[in-house]
Amino acid sequence: MRFFVHALEKLSDYSLHDYLGNRPTSFNASEALSVDYLYRYWLGAHLVEHAIHALFFQGTYQTPGTIKMGIPMSEALKEISLILDVWDDIFSDFDPRPLDERAVSEDFINELKKRYLETPKGALLISFYAPKSLKDDHSEQMVIRRLRKHFRDKTLQAKRDIYRMRARGAVFVLVGILSLISITLISYFNLVKDLAIRLLEILFVPLGWFGIWEGFSKIINTSPLLVNEQELYHKLSNAEYQFHYEP
Repeated sequence: MRFFVHALEKLSDYSLHDYLGNRPTSFNASEALSVDYLYRYWLGAHLVEHAIHALFFQGTYQTPGTIKMGIPMSEALKEISLILDVWDDIFSDFDPRPLDERAVSEDFINELKKRYLETPKGALLISFYAPKSLKDDHSEQMVIRRLRKHFRDKTLQAKRDIYRMRARGAVFVLVGILSLISITLISYFNLVKDLAIRLLEILFVPLGWFGIWEGFSKIINTSPLLVNEQELYHKLSNAEYQFHYEP
């Protein structure tokens, strides 16, 4: 191990140009061979890195250490534009509390969900268009803070629901396995009469297989509705919010 660390330290002192044009001569034969392998590994890692950037990032390929980074294609902002007449459009009409405590309107959430389905990929930009009379920095910050908190809470709630569903699936699997093990042991050791064993098989075998398949279905194939809601609320909690005012 100490030898390879020594070889890496020597290799790190040389650039690609140095390696090709002025190969170091301070290595012995075994060190030089190992350094050749290390250099090839280092070069291969850089080629893989550049290939990944070429596939997933907008930008131009350049020599190692000089990649021109761009914006990830998957992170392109998708704008959702909404018109506000008053700040109350965002919050519930049935909640008498002040705006900084009022619940977010379900109609507003439903509109966001509907608009999100049109642009489900990429990060979100929520643009509000409102009359100039509503322009107020304090109100803007309050709205952004309340919306992000609301969507973070919704994201955590969706995660808890998914966790509960998978935990219920694990219980189903456990009950199914125990049912099959129980009937197998009863049959093997003849703990009861043959008639009783046949009756127990009618009950425990279907119960066991149902528990296993239904449980794995809940664990692996979690409700798409919950997964989509979690993704939606997560994106909304991290979305960029902008306000535009018209005269």
